[in-house]
Amino acid sequence: MNATGSAGPHVRLASGTVCGQTEGGLAVFRGVPFARPPVCEWRLAAPMPVEPWEGVREAVAFGPPPPQSRVMGAPAVHDSDGNWLTVNIWSPDPGAARLPVMVWIHGGGYVYGWSGDPLFDGAALARDGVVVVTFNYRLSAEGFGHFPGAPANRGLLDQVAALRWVQDNIAAFGGDPARVTVFGESAGAGSIAALMVMPSATGLFQRAIAQSVPGLYFSEALATDIGAAITGHLRLPPSAVELARLSPSRLNDAADEVAGTMAANLRWSEAAHVRSPFAPIVDGEVLPAVPWEALAGGAAPGVELIVGHTRDEYRLFMAVTGELGAITPEQTDAVLKRDYNRMLELGGNIYFTAKLGATDGHSFRHLAATMTGSTQEDYAAMMLAGGRSVEGNRSKSGKDKPAKKSAAKAKPAAKAKSKSSKKRK
Repeated sequence: MNATGSAGPHVRLASGTVCGQTEGGLAVFRGVPFARPPVCEWRLAAPMPVEPWEGVREAVAFGPPPPQSRVMGAPAVHDSDGNWLTVNIWSPDPGAARLPVMVWIHGGGYVYGWSGDPLFDGAALARDGVVVVTFNYRLSAEGFGHFPGAPANRGLLDQVAALRWVQDNIAAFGGDPARVTVFGESAGAGSIAALMVMPSATGLFQRAIAQSVPGLYFSEALATDIGAAITGHLRLPPSAVELARLSPSRLNDAADEVAGTMAANLRWSEAAHVRSPFAPIVDGEVLPAVPWEALAGGAAPGVELIVGHTRDEYRLFMAVTGELGAITPEQTDAVLKRDYNRMLELGGNIYFTAKLGATDGHSFRHLAATMTGSTQEDYAAMMLAGGRSVEGNRSKSGKDKPAKKSAAKAKPAAKAKSKSSKKRK
């Protein structure tokens, strides 16, 4: 939409001029495209640079939500014109120079979410002198389905494209491209862990805050098998060309239908337990290794990291299933002992083993809270439902291996980073 003559704040970008609006003393720009709409010839492809425009583009409304799963009661999303890959910016002063920048990556299990969610409003942070950026990325089968003829991890590639846009344009909003912090929760944090070790994301941010990192990362073989199940469910050959003939919503709905049957498919291991058909794929190219292994090996040496968990978040899912307040101490102890012994059998976590040592019920309940940021009852409910977080199904040699707990590597990785995590003045 052309906004020539509008009195709102104007900013000149590499692709053209945008006009936002002033809200509570902030300059706010919504729905600014950072890549071309991933439709037609760009469907199921890596993101392409945005096409420049003439005149002034109005940037006062969020871009439409990307097609996504309907599992958690997310509203039905229309396929629209495909203009999903957009960013939103809150700036305290576009005329300023070198303000810190915070880029939020939303969660949602890699299958749902939208940067226009009122929960993600950046105004409060921006009023403290920070330029805040949020953005959309492709979700579910559109963003993370692994199909022959389509690049792996398209959702992550969208995130890289958004961060490149920030590097190229954030100075026009008063931000400093050399002071970018990415922060996110759940799948957003899992994405950040992946971005830290992705070659294509090197240098795009200097700090990271990862809240409640899920441990689920897929081997290429596992992702391929799940992708084939989705195309088989649609009675189509496993081909990106064939899938591109479907609407994005139909493809994602098929993924939901396959997810509903995953618990019975034992060959999918931990992915089946949590009924998660999608996660970042360790394909050896876009994502070269499981983040924990890469970070332990010295990846992302210049990135300062804060990592933790949001307490009690699993209670949301307990409320949905009716388990809130119904988990007994006996169930908790039994589940924790089982999983603690399982960790030891799989190579374990020397840090936690040495720290806790004892095997009484109290220590196991403390272990749950330490590892997951949840109460012991929350953790037990998650485990009783089969909801283990896993590191991935890929070994350093590239062969499938039993899955490990996400916390088993997250704590040492964060500990190793702490020496370089000093406040920047």
